[in-house]
Amino acid sequence: MNFDYPNGAMVLKAPWISAYTQGLVISALVRAWRLTNRPALRELLKSSAKVFELDVKDSGVRVSLDGHTLYTEIPGGPLPGIMDGFIPRKRSRKSVRSSARTWITRGFAGRKSAS
Repeated sequence: MNFDYPNGAMVLKAPWISAYTQGLVISALVRAWRLTNRPALRELLKSSAKVFELDVKDSGVRVSLDGHTLYTEIPGGPLPGIMDGFIPRKRSRKSVRSSARTWITRGFAGRKSAS
């Protein structure tokens, strides 16, 4: 994010990363890639997902809490942090798992043809 964010006694100085915002960016890139099939967009997708593999201390968005992995919306704040990304959406869990399984087993091209 390109602004300073006060969070209690801590202030995040710009630029800082958010799992929520990164997810929105990835969603937009997926849609753009599916429409255009431009290789540059696929490369952006690959690099934009890397922050989910890194812990917050390593400039990523991943945190561990009681043996579980969470992705933080505001890095550096108290755990578990903002949890609104875990609120169920209109899609069922079965539908989400099915979509994730398709991405994992078929990759980008398989997901495009599965729609």
